[in-house]
Amino acid sequence: MNRCLRGFSQLPFVAIGALLLLTTGPLRAEAPPVSDGAFISITYPLTDKEIGRIKELTGLARQDFRNRVKEAGHDVPPAPLKIVYDFNPDGQPSGPAPYGLCRELAAFLLGLNDVTTIAFVHADVTRHAVLPVLACREIVMSRESRLGDAVRDQAEPVGKDQLVFYREVAEARGRPAAIVLKMLDRDLEVWEATRNNAVWYVAGDAPPEDGVIVNKAIGPVLPRDKTALLTTTEAQRFGLCRRSLQTREEVAGWYGIPSSRLRDDPLLGRAASAWFIEVRGALTRSLEETVKRRLSRAVAQRANFIVLQLECGGGDPDVAGSLGEYLRGLKDTSGQHGVMTVAYVTEHARDNAVFLALGCTQIVMHPNAHLGDYDAFLKEKPNYQAPVAAMLEDLAKKKHYPALLVRGLADPALVLYRVKNQDNPLERGVISEEQLRAAPDRWLVEDDKPLKVKDQLLTLNAAQAKQLGLAQHVVENLDQLRGQYKLDAVQQAGPDWLDRFAQFLRSPVVSSLLVLVGLACGLLELKLPGFGLAGVLSALSFVLFFWAHAQLAFSWLALLLFVLGIVFIALEIFVVPGTAVLGVSGVFLLLTGLGLATLERWPQTESEWYGAATNVGRFGVSLIGALIAAVIVGRYLPNIPYANRMILVPPAERAEAEDELPEATAKLTALLGAIGVTATPLRPSGMVRFGEEYVDVVAEGGYVDPGARVQVVEIEANRVVVKEV
Repeated sequence: MNRCLRGFSQLPFVAIGALLLLTTGPLRAEAPPVSDGAFISITYPLTDKEIGRIKELTGLARQDFRNRVKEAGHDVPPAPLKIVYDFNPDGQPSGPAPYGLCRELAAFLLGLNDVTTIAFVHADVTRHAVLPVLACREIVMSRESRLGDAVRDQAEPVGKDQLVFYREVAEARGRPAAIVLKMLDRDLEVWEATRNNAVWYVAGDAPPEDGVIVNKAIGPVLPRDKTALLTTTEAQRFGLCRRSLQTREEVAGWYGIPSSRLRDDPLLGRAASAWFIEVRGALTRSLEETVKRRLSRAVAQRANFIVLQLECGGGDPDVAGSLGEYLRGLKDTSGQHGVMTVAYVTEHARDNAVFLALGCTQIVMHPNAHLGDYDAFLKEKPNYQAPVAAMLEDLAKKKHYPALLVRGLADPALVLYRVKNQDNPLERGVISEEQLRAAPDRWLVEDDKPLKVKDQLLTLNAAQAKQLGLAQHVVENLDQLRGQYKLDAVQQAGPDWLDRFAQFLRSPVVSSLLVLVGLACGLLELKLPGFGLAGVLSALSFVLFFWAHAQLAFSWLALLLFVLGIVFIALEIFVVPGTAVLGVSGVFLLLTGLGLATLERWPQTESEWYGAATNVGRFGVSLIGALIAAVIVGRYLPNIPYANRMILVPPAERAEAEDELPEATAKLTALLGAIGVTATPLRPSGMVRFGEEYVDVVAEGGYVDPGARVQVVEIEANRVVVKEV
């Protein structure tokens, strides 16, 4: 009874708890809404054109942000726009930066009152390039970076205008002016002081201020004789640097900027001229050459927005990686602006297609598509596991995709967790097990389990890829993709006649015929000197053969081996006849070169070795056929009317023949009426012995047995006619 009463007495509290759950949702704290942002790269040398580009991109980011806030139904944005200005986009130190242009950019940044401007420094930033860095509201530096030495390479003395403006920038952003001016003035001393119970820094020769107490006991923190070039630790100590982060991904995570904003907008506000390219089949050298040719054709037609529909996979990872790098650096015809590339990953894309996706500016996926799916590929070719994982990670870093997440697609040893920062819920990401162990108090594991466990490869579906920042959109077809990017018209770059012709020439039957014709005509050229048509046909056949296969992996090596084989065979025939070593080696090198020309990569499996051996066997058959054809044509061509006119007799041989003709004719004329014995059957032609000489004759009246007596009855030029007696 008491137990029932106690239970009844708790009902109001249960009801209140249930009501709270219904009204507030789960007790687990939800992350605050992710604020919007953008990254803008600062490139050197700093010019008027570059300043204009930075201003234009900033304006476009602000306008786009306002439009999306309005579309979401907000009167005011839920969080301010954050723009990260990357002062070392390629990881290299800052370049030439004239003071006037740097001042102009700094003044522009100071005037952005509705934007949180963030300077990202991850290499040395010196000269007056430090000025726009100081003009940003916040400064983030990597461990290896340095900031300062504003007058490096400045020949003229520091002007008063420079000192005044640097001080204004420092004071506008609440930074110690003495530290900033030390970047200009090598003779300045900077002392540590206390202002309003907080650490502050003042110039040694500055007049005392109310409430500022200089700590004379420790001496100057920045002595004379050199301008300040501050490390990250020093910049944090002196109140310039807000925090230390290593990569764009870490910056985006800390400030809650969507990963899709990590990459600069290649369109730069231009209207989209969109083209569509379908990538289908195994990723081979042939396909790489085809895709590059289509991309070049689209860019030549002023395309600045290219959609690649990926229905490819397998093939050679090196080819896929090369094509991804090509896409990453794709520029327009001027070479100044990038091309917006969107990878549309379909449900037919697999394994190595991820290289092409990572090389593009953005990734869009079909609901049934996957990124990764390397299990079957790496099970068949385990030697590729380490290089594929390394290449994927490297390409992801260059394109500012989550590098560890991408590496997990091909690295079974990696254990990954989705985490968020316990102190800053905006900072979310994917880290390894080692990183989690190194900072367990910093990270909170989401879903309370690993995203990827050991000894398994990660495969991401479309929803996961979008949630983890790899995919920008999930669409069911190209029409939806066009709607997402507001593309009015899309032109298609399909296969051209050159693609189809090269594919026709690479077919087994046609390539074998090209080799047969090339070898047969080459042998005829050697057998019948001056036969120019045979040489032309031979050269043309091999040019077509090697051109059609030039897109494959071993084309140059194959061509060199083929030429070396030809040289060895020529040496055997003309220089050292009878030494079989050169001839056999030449034939072996020739066939090896032809076989290598057909390989897309070095054989790895038994079936691939069988295919390579089959190709060499086909060309061996072509060689035998060429020998037979050359013998037959060489034997009968001189006797074929009109056709024998194609044989061009060299002048020396023609003169020699003319000199010998009267003597030979006189010798045959002397045989008229002579009687001889047939040495071979006459059917009707054959050979007759006259004394010790043998002469080719033609029998009158048909067949004559060997050993019969015949008499010469007619001589016409070189034609000797006999009859049996």
